[in-house]
Amino acid sequence: MKLANSVSTLPTLSTCLVVVFVAVPLTANILVITVSYYLKRCSQLCFCFSACNCPATCNAQTGECECPKRVIGPLCDQCAPQTFGYDATIGCMDCNCKPEGVLGGNLDCDLDIGSCDCKPNVDGRKCDTCINGYWNYPVCEECDCDPAGEFFFYFTWVIILWFIFRSIKIPKKQKTENQVQ
Repeated sequence: MKLANSVSTLPTLSTCLVVVFVAVPLTANILVITVSYYLKRCSQLCFCFSACNCPATCNAQTGECECPKRVIGPLCDQCAPQTFGYDATIGCMDCNCKPEGVLGGNLDCDLDIGSCDCKPNVDGRKCDTCINGYWNYPVCEECDCDPAGEFFFYFTWVIILWFIFRSIKIPKKQKTENQVQ
């Protein structure tokens, strides 16, 4: 755990105090705890402990966190801009917001689910399609369709299919001699 600038009374140091606790069970009721310490070079005034406070790994030379892909912050606990879905092991995923579909060119997305801030009548997590009843992405103009015309179009196909299936002659199964008796 790196405690940067937490002790203001200490002079500036070029090394850090590293404390190692080792607990070894001697018997069922007795636990032996060994404490050792040594000085280690660090990039800033700090007390370094053998286990770093990073979700992934620490740099062995500097004690600083080594972040996964698209993760930032001194403790590797934040998604980089235009990413979402923080995971300590695999990092964050790209938002992939479509510039032509977002409001004001904002390519950042919701940090948890990754949804982008879409223009009016634009839809999709990445703002990459028009909402229902609209067409011509990315302009997304309202459809000027006659609802009755759509109904009659589908109704016409139902009638045509009905006539086709009605006209198909399915051969009847002939009875055998055993079935006649």
